[in-house]
Amino acid sequence: MKETFCAVAINVRQENGFLLDRFGESFTALVFGELEQEFELVPCDDIRVVKEPVDGPVAYAYDATPGTAYLFRPDLHLGGRWRNANGRQIIKYVSWLLSGGRYAK
Repeated sequence: MKETFCAVAINVRQENGFLLDRFGESFTALVFGELEQEFELVPCDDIRVVKEPVDGPVAYAYDATPGTAYLFRPDLHLGGRWRNANGRQIIKYVSWLLSGGRYAK
């Protein structure tokens, strides 16, 4: 998958429905493999975390490797992609988006 912002999330059929059924109404971080426990250490109600294995159909559809993360906006468009995701980076980026592109002082 080519890195293109504003691309719409790919919906992949899973055993119990579809991938997008697991996304929330806020930002969703789609994480592949083990990501540092930073999402648990830094609570953020604005981000739902959906974890997927790196050897499944979702990883194939998203060209994911261990540590890859995609951030989807509430409208299911791609907001960001990281090959070596860091939970704090993603939370900081969402905070920046929610502030209208201004970092808090």
